[in-house]
Parts: sequence; structure tokens; C-alpha cells
Amino acid sequence: TFGFPDAPAPCMGIRARRLRRRKAGGLHGAPGFEGAFEDDDDFVSSKPTSRYAEHRAFVERESARRRRKGAAMDWLIVLVGFLISSLATCVAFIVHLAFPVQDDGTGMRSEERPGHDSHGATGTRRGKGPGKGPERFAADTDDETRDAFAALRLDPDASLTLEDVAAAYRRMARKLHPDKNGGSRASSAAMQNVNAARQKCVAEVSRRLEAKRREDEDENENENE
Repeated sequence: TFGFPDAPAPCMGIRARRLRRRKAGGLHGAPGFEGAFEDDDDFVSSKPTSRYAEHRAFVERESARRRRKGAAMDWLIVLVGFLISSLATCVAFIVHLAFPVQDDGTGMRSEERPGHDSHGATGTRRGKGPGKGPERFAADTDDETRDAFAALRLDPDASLTLEDVAAAYRRMARKLHPDKNGGSRASSAAMQNVNAARQKCVAEVSRRLEAKRREDEDENENENE
């Protein structure tokens, strides 16, 4: 073209390079002859191994960077969790110091005490006011008998049974018995007061239960009539 018949066509986009000297005995394209043309403009075809190595190195660098970043985030999450746990522990400790739990000496939780219903209110076990139990007859209890209930740490207005009185007596006996206190006179006197209180409580609870039984019998007779 343009007076140069040996030049390659412009549309090929490939620049011809000088042919290397052919070795003896070699044919075109056969062993002993090294290529006739190379595409200098195409980087991929001229240096494929170098391009792949660079890409692989880039991928490895990115993977290492992401691993380092992920490890840092893991440590950050652990640190934040530790700080939150420590803060909660400190707050609980401060609250415990500011509002200590007072022990009433009974060794029982509030919901296990006689006269304490499941909703946290004292009174009858059913938590419905006077109700229909023997506690309705507590209004007839005198002050001396109420003091006896207080000595055993029982609620005189609650629906009590003889088992409740016996359990309260055992709790006080374990605490005040002379054998537990070296036989002191004070413990002996306190134990005598507890015995007297137990007798009064048993008599009062028995009276209430008997009154309740008679009332139930009267109601049954009225229903039968």
C-alpha cells in the first residue's frame, strides 16, 4: 500500500517485527524457528504470566487486608461485650450496697411466709380479702392472743392452720433453744415465752377452725332444707 507492497495492511493493527534468524534445519513454525510476528500493542498476549502474577498478588493482599480488618472487628466486639458486662456488675454491686436486703430472721422468703399471697400482699392466703376461711373469725382475737401470734412471727389475720403454728414454733425453737445458746438464762426465758405463745396460737387456730366447721354445717343444712 502507498508504494510499499511489503508493509502489512493497516487494518491488522499489528506491527511487524524483524524476523529472527532461522536456525539450520528449521522450518516455518517448526522447532528451531522462533515466531515471526508479535503483538506489541496487546499486553495480555505478550506477557500473560506477569499479568496473572500481579492479579494474584493483588487478590492475596486484599484477602490479607480483609482478614486483618475482620480480626480487629472481632477484638472490638469482645472488648465491648466485656465492658458492658463489667458495667452491669458494677451497677448491681452499687445497688446492693445502696439497698441491702434485710433479713427478718425467719429464714423464709416473703412469698413463703404465712398470710402472704402470690401477688405480694399480706392477709389471707387466697389474696381476696377476708374470704370464706377461718380468718373471718380473727376479729374476735384479743390483744394477748395477737401478741402470741407476733411472738411466733405469724399474721393473726391470715388463714392459718395448726401445721403453720407448728412450723413457726420449730423455727423459733431452733433459734432460741438453750442447747443452741449455751444454756443461757435469756434463751431459757425466751423459749418459755415461745411455748406459751404456741399454746395460745394453737387454741385460737382451733377455735377458728371449729367455728368455720360449724358454719359450714349450718350452710349445708340450710341448703338441704
